[in-house]
Amino acid sequence: KVLDLQTAIKDVHSLGASLFQGSQKRQHTKEKYEWLTGKKQKLHRIPRPIKAQMNRAEHKRQMKIEVEAKQAGIVLGSATKKTKKRTFTASFKSGPEPSPG
Repeated sequence: KVLDLQTAIKDVHSLGASLFQGSQKRQHTKEKYEWLTGKKQKLHRIPRPIKAQMNRAEHKRQMKIEVEAKQAGIVLGSATKKTKKRTFTASFKSGPEPSPG
């Protein structure tokens, strides 16, 4: 009886899930995959050239928003600046100094 109740609950949940859209649907399919296989679903891999194009498009959109805000006289928060690259000293590159003994 307990097993029948659990399958009935799963069936009702999947019936309600048929109306899901967008992120709710993706979340449900991930949960269903994990329930069936016991493993988490792997992330979708995007080829490097396509990802680079997506990054360029995002940068263009961001710049457009900033320009429009500047023209409208809106002050946006300061963008995060890239941190300086770590500089290595000569002793770090050559290793520790030899002991005098």
